[in-house]
Amino acid sequence: MQENKYIPNDVLKSFLTSYEKGDIWQVHQLNEKWLIVFLFRNDQIETNKNLPVYQEMKDEYFKLVKHYLNSKFLSSAEISIQFDSKENFENKYQSNWYFYYH
Repeated sequence: MQENKYIPNDVLKSFLTSYEKGDIWQVHQLNEKWLIVFLFRNDQIETNKNLPVYQEMKDEYFKLVKHYLNSKFLSSAEISIQFDSKENFENKYQSNWYFYYH
């Protein structure tokens, strides 16, 4: 079986944008093990980070990783979610993705 090196863009985009509602501004994929969830405000992080939706997100992402990347992960527990906020992105990184990721 040929090993895939990436999740197709349309599949990944559909997954990431499906969670952009409520307190979630954006979701980004760092790599096969990490997602970043951007909430709107800093004060939302503590109250949101243990909500069931994030376990659902990890479970769904794990399925994509297993299917498209032929990963050796055993469970979604190996997927990590980091939380940040639009507020932090705008204030600390001047709303610039280059500054944020470099």
